[in-house]
Amino acid sequence: MIVTANTSPDLGFFETVASAHTELKVSWKQRDYVRVGDAAATLLALIPDNQNALKLQLKAAIRRGDDTDLVATARAAAAIAGPDVQSAAQQLAAKRRWEDAATLLLALPENAEKTEQRETLSRRIAAQLAAAGLQAKNEGDEEKAARLWQLGLSLSPGDAKMKRRLRQLIHAAAVKAIEANFETDANTYIRTWHGVLALSPDHSTALKRLATAYEKGGHNEASLELWARLVRLTPENPSVVRRVLRLALLTNQELEALVLLSSVGAAVPDDKIGEATRRAVFLQLREFLRAHNYLLAAHRFSVLKKSSVDLSKFDNIEERVFRGTVREYKRLMKEGSVKEATQLAELVLDIDGNNTFALANLAQYSFKVTNFEQAASYYERMASVDGSNVKAWIGLARSRKKLGDLPGAVEAARRCLSIAPGNQIAEQIVTAFAPVA
Repeated sequence: MIVTANTSPDLGFFETVASAHTELKVSWKQRDYVRVGDAAATLLALIPDNQNALKLQLKAAIRRGDDTDLVATARAAAAIAGPDVQSAAQQLAAKRRWEDAATLLLALPENAEKTEQRETLSRRIAAQLAAAGLQAKNEGDEEKAARLWQLGLSLSPGDAKMKRRLRQLIHAAAVKAIEANFETDANTYIRTWHGVLALSPDHSTALKRLATAYEKGGHNEASLELWARLVRLTPENPSVVRRVLRLALLTNQELEALVLLSSVGAAVPDDKIGEATRRAVFLQLREFLRAHNYLLAAHRFSVLKKSSVDLSKFDNIEERVFRGTVREYKRLMKEGSVKEATQLAELVLDIDGNNTFALANLAQYSFKVTNFEQAASYYERMASVDGSNVKAWIGLARSRKKLGDLPGAVEAARRCLSIAPGNQIAEQIVTAFAPVA
């Protein structure tokens, strides 16, 4: 893809972002949709979650009629561009790309409006998937049939015929697998249970039997992967959690295990296995602190804190982490490594949601990259932590002004003036917008 915005290393990060924004705006205004796609890609390389770039990249792809990367483009924008994602699904359905069209409809968030047009499209795609699945089964491709029927049922859960066919397919494979014996023929046992898993990726019995079989065979990493899939399905099951932790200790994947358990809401047990896992990650944290690698140290601190570890008793380690990350943040910003510095600030905020240093710098970053909604959110949090923070109120006023929320901007500016009478920016906002707010 041709990059048209100026990404010269001579430019600083924020100047490069501004240049990319301008290129995107100009190319969209000129209806040059190839150029829009290139400009959006440039901006997303700098700020992967830039909403404007995600939206315009998808709109441009639809207008070009280019479905080469349409699925990935639409999925990236699913949370913020529902109508365009639906248009992309319609475009793919028109080309009989039923699986891709279904994938896009399923990527839409739960709270997305379910219009009559969307419901009609969902039923049409589900019917096509049901027919394609039956054809695949008749041709002997049971994996494809199961995949198509599962997609179809996700769109049309009430389709009894499709549900029955899928259930029969999985049941037949499970009966065959149950007949296999691990002790007498391990290869057949593993192959047949993998066959069940290929038809039903969340089949708990298949996952348990394969995980146990791999563990017996000494394949700890393969076993851990399967237990990890199980813990995502049943995070409340303590025995599954312990199997994950035990195998993580054997494979030196303690950090990944704690991250996984935190992400699914599973509790780390206060027993020998849980303590050994936490201890291993704590030793990594201490080692990274000694090496002055504050990004990795902060990450481990955050993970341990979420795992209910009281770190306050360990030689002021929290203070050392914060002090080091602040110093590292300033160094990275001075070197122009804005992305890395921002990642570090986000980690600090993950550890302490009221950390004013992280809030202030993330707010400033968000404002500079024109993510004014996020900037306003950070400034609001700053003001809630310290109501006398002038920078918080003036930042909030400026962010709301950019969002077009003039009453909100005036309100924040007046709060600023109540703390710092004579603040010129606040006075300008009140003077300019109070009459129309």
